[in-house]
Amino acid sequence: RLATDPLLGDVVAQLFEGRRPGRLTRAALETLAVVAYAQPCTRATIESVRGVNSDSAIRTLLERELIGISGRMDTVGRPLLYATTDGFLSYFGLKDLEHLPRTHEIATMLRATGLEADEEQAGVADASEQLIMLRLEEEGDEVAADREAEPPGVP
Repeated sequence: RLATDPLLGDVVAQLFEGRRPGRLTRAALETLAVVAYAQPCTRATIESVRGVNSDSAIRTLLERELIGISGRMDTVGRPLLYATTDGFLSYFGLKDLEHLPRTHEIATMLRATGLEADEEQAGVADASEQLIMLRLEEEGDEVAADREAEPPGVP
């Protein structure tokens, strides 16, 4: 985490004025869910689960440091392996990967929010992607409320 000297807070706040971090696209969220639950995994694994090319989504997640390259698979071509990072854990408020919701927990949460997802019919990627999207929406609402409560000029 980055912190500034309180005496320089006004100057730093001006530098970041009007900047808001972009939201993750649906493709990036789907890709992140696949990586989170299947890690370490290759691009081919991600694309086989999603059914579409994931180059752009992987690039976005790498740039935001939510996933990282964790090595290479010992197979023909030695494809890169992707895994989540500490930034992913921090972003979602998790202590470690053991705190990721299990499939049955995801199905229960989705039913509680009114989204239909049968545990046996919903794939892990679909259910976890929906859960991640819900968490991001909740987090976005909290961030917006915090920004409205802050006095002007506070970084």
